[in-house]
Amino acid sequence: MLAVGLKWQNDLLFGPDGFSLRMLGEGEEKILTGHGIVSAAECKPVRVRYRVVVEREWDGALTARGSIHGNPAGLLPIWLEPDAVLRLKTGVRLDISVTDLINTMAEFESTGMVSDNLLSPTSRSRRSPRR
Repeated sequence: MLAVGLKWQNDLLFGPDGFSLRMLGEGEEKILTGHGIVSAAECKPVRVRYRVVVEREWDGALTARGSIHGNPAGLLPIWLEPDAVLRLKTGVRLDISVTDLINTMAEFESTGMVSDNLLSPTSRSRRSPRR
């Protein structure tokens, strides 16, 4: 299933802005960075900087892992919960599990299905422009 706005033409995948995208092959990875929000059940959301590594596995599935940096007092309760959600600056949500927490840095792995929306070339925020 393709994300909304993506279309195939002459064996190339085009994004909504008309630029062609090359899908990740097996073993290839894409690195995404930015500011986002991590939340978990019964925990206050925490603003974080993230670095997400998206990889395509041999069976074609996408997986993600990476690190987040934020307030250690806010990250500790999220680390204690088995499931959390990382919302990227593009608005894409990623189901994660925080595996390690050292001071202000935490490492995570994806726990759910990783959407092809992570591979979209648009990294613009969904916020309305300032006036």
